[in-house]
Order: sequence, then structure tokens, then C-alpha cells
Amino acid sequence: MIEQEIKSQACALKHAVCIGLVDVKYLVDWADALISHADEVDDWLAELALCKTASQAMSLLANVPGKATAELWWPLFKQQVVKALDTGFVELQILATYCYNLALSGDIPAYDCEALYQLELEYDSLFTGYGTQAEVDAQASRFFRK
Repeated sequence: MIEQEIKSQACALKHAVCIGLVDVKYLVDWADALISHADEVDDWLAELALCKTASQAMSLLANVPGKATAELWWPLFKQQVVKALDTGFVELQILATYCYNLALSGDIPAYDCEALYQLELEYDSLFTGYGTQAEVDAQASRFFRK
């Protein structure tokens, strides 16, 4: 079970790095912390602890063996989003679009796909003068916080 939790965290962090919610230093610290408490260390985790660039980290995280299911990594990713929201370190429209694309490819649980579709429609409708950026950002913030 612990191995699955690590893989779920890795998958969530892969998406967090991709969208710019965390940096390479955060990943290296995360890998170091896991390594310091492990009896055995997978090769990908040892290599992640040595990463210097986001592209290196993305490559390693994308190839984690036995990837986690969306039901496990998606809530962890949403926790990363909430941390970024609390620090003001995220552009909600870009985040919503990224997650909407994940939904289109079937990479997130079905229970959140409809909400992401609605958010994407709301953001698209801003161009036609329907609603304001602040209103749609507030909806997106509520979605990621639930």
C-alpha cells in the first residue's frame, strides 16, 4: 500500500510540475525525504533526488512504473492546487484548461469531469462578454477546494 501511495504522489507531482505549481527543488526534497525513510529505493526515486531541471523530473515522473489510478492521485493534485491558491501562485484559467484537457483524455475521475467542462465553458464565454474573470476564477477556486 505504501508503494501505491508513493506512486500516487508521484503522479500528482508530475502534473503539479507540468502546470508550475511546484518546482524541481520541491521534488528533490520530496524524493530525499522518502529515501531517508526507505529500506529499498526504486531507481526512478533515486534519480529524481538528483534532478536539476524540470524536464528531467518530468521524464522520470512520467515513467514511474505501475502508475496510480486517477482516484488516488487526483485528490493529491487538488491538494497541491489548494496550496498554490493559498499563496496566490496559480493562474486559475490556465489550471482549469489543463485539468479540462486531462478530463478529455480520461485521466481524471469521472466525478469531476462535468465540473471541469462547465469551468472551461465559463472561461470561454468571457470572450463574448458573459461574466467576469473574477466570477469564473471564484468558481474555479471553489471547485479545487472541494
